[in-house]
Amino acid sequence: MRVLEQLRAFWPAELHGKLFLVGGAVRDFLLQSPRNDADMVALVSPDVLAKLGFVRVEGVSTQPIWARTAAGVGRMEVWPLDSAMPLEMELARRDFTINAIAMRLDGTIIDPLGGAAALLEKRLTACSTHSFRDDPIRLFRAFRFECAGYVMDEGTKRLISGHEWEDALRRVPVERFSREMEKAFAQDKPWLFFNLMTKHDAGRGYFPELFRMASVPAGPKEYHPEGDLFTHSQEALERASALSPDPLTRFGAFMHDIGKLETDPAQYPRHHNHDKAGAPLAKQIGVRMRLPGDWVKTAVAASNLHQTAGLWPELRDTTKLRLAENAVRKGMERRLPVIVRADRGNFDEAQWAHAVNAAIMTVKELGIDPRIFEECKDDDWCITECPLHKRGKKCPMPVADRPSFLIQRRVDKYRELIGPKQG
Repeated sequence: MRVLEQLRAFWPAELHGKLFLVGGAVRDFLLQSPRNDADMVALVSPDVLAKLGFVRVEGVSTQPIWARTAAGVGRMEVWPLDSAMPLEMELARRDFTINAIAMRLDGTIIDPLGGAAALLEKRLTACSTHSFRDDPIRLFRAFRFECAGYVMDEGTKRLISGHEWEDALRRVPVERFSREMEKAFAQDKPWLFFNLMTKHDAGRGYFPELFRMASVPAGPKEYHPEGDLFTHSQEALERASALSPDPLTRFGAFMHDIGKLETDPAQYPRHHNHDKAGAPLAKQIGVRMRLPGDWVKTAVAASNLHQTAGLWPELRDTTKLRLAENAVRKGMERRLPVIVRADRGNFDEAQWAHAVNAAIMTVKELGIDPRIFEECKDDDWCITECPLHKRGKKCPMPVADRPSFLIQRRVDKYRELIGPKQG
């Protein structure tokens, strides 16, 4: 009940009877799930909302909302309610019955469509027969809810099946699709999102590469008995989801082999250099979908790094350290091991942790005296201690020589960390 107390404290008492929590805010309240935002409808004029610090936010393909953030309450988004429209009619215009429940600030529930019962049953029922026609992005919201364990009832499935959606979706900004996809990656079974997209042939305009995957072999049968690229990517996503709750790690696992779409069919079932081919394609997809920058970078890095990482036991120590340095630079040092395990089933995470540790050591931690990089002073240290002087050279070490010098010192540290038996 704390959220209601906070909202009652924020809103002037004379407005309490004109305010209704709706949608996910009520759903999470009934499920006793934590939430730091509130969706509301209100019989309150825009002038009053503006005086309370709310700002009008225009939607490209959705109606405008009024929004603000307040301490203790979080983000509030308010839809002014037409005084001529009964609340029940407003609720009937929403997507699913589980989101068509309203709650007064005194805790009274208004549930004309039986959403509370559907919520307990984890049943997804469209509010009307024209729900998806009113807003076709609700297709992907339904898919996302299925990833969270909800099940569409037969009537809702019939509203989706057998219809051509691309013309309607063409008018909906890609960002709205991407938000649903991003949320799906945070659910228990994110792979269902793509299963349902392909099953209902919805979203080709947003993610055309997805619909090509099933026609591309994942690789030679001895390595990929699952057959096609779509099945392999889905299985990798499922394994990654069991290993990590992080949506970005899961996204990287799904996208790691995207470069196989660039292979010349004459080369099938092999995909030489698909890791290099995948990086620009992953970036192209991420930019087209208007994904956040960290999502794009994760997809690019997953494609670029996974193949080398998957060969870990065969790599020279120098290559292992360069890979670890590269992963650290790209923020992938924690995600990459999960992606490789999701792809190949195993990865030496203990050795990887030592490689990353060696890759991030400072010059001092590597046991290097920084004076080797400074202008020569011909002092006692230079004459007696400097390793360059001992070889008949003078400091500072040439800039061109420093990377190989540092990587060798990191390799030495890595070998110390893993011990002689694991070399």
